[in-house]
Amino acid sequence: MKTPIPITKAEKVRGYWEGFSPKLKRDVFFTSDLEYDYWLWVETDPNIISFCERPRKVSDLIGSKTMESVMSMWIKYHDQSEHYIKVKPSYVRNPILSKKLDKEIQIEQKWCEQNNANYKTVEEESIRSNPLLLSNKKLLISFVCNRSQPIDTDYLRIKKFISSGRYSLQDIHLHFADKIAPARITEALCWMIYQGKVQSNLDIVPLGSRMEVWLHD
Repeated sequence: MKTPIPITKAEKVRGYWEGFSPKLKRDVFFTSDLEYDYWLWVETDPNIISFCERPRKVSDLIGSKTMESVMSMWIKYHDQSEHYIKVKPSYVRNPILSKKLDKEIQIEQKWCEQNNANYKTVEEESIRSNPLLLSNKKLLISFVCNRSQPIDTDYLRIKKFISSGRYSLQDIHLHFADKIAPARITEALCWMIYQGKVQSNLDIVPLGSRMEVWLHD
């Protein structure tokens, strides 16, 4: 398991975001809101089995000076493939910082090529292409964080019910009225979405009564 490169005091002054990862069962830390938003995607992707923020510091000679760079993330998929990631803002107003970012990408890419590692940049446009979905992912994680594992009896009963079709959260609440508390129903469904057991329309509606879920085809 990889260990994050510690965030320095200077980096914390520029920006500091944190969250709790149910996938890793530990707190995660970031130096930009864009990296935090990217984590929401990684955390809620059931195809990703592990990841590490700030996984590696690399350096190289740029001109006559040695330059260091910390990679944004390392991710590992179910198929055992691994990637190092650089989260890239769409626009950096300061030209000096913009050039610095380009050099960091160059250094990281070179290290990955030399070490036969996969590397890619993830653009801000793709991370923030759907603000509603991003907001839903944040809320989804908060429900999953309520307990270390879903309540088995709730999970199985609800999954059996939705196996027959596509239902809204309101439909499911009505079906299990006086049997399962509404908060526990929402929590169980969030776990199913988080684990990739069901599909949802969270890309077009808020996580609430109009959310619909259904089993994979």
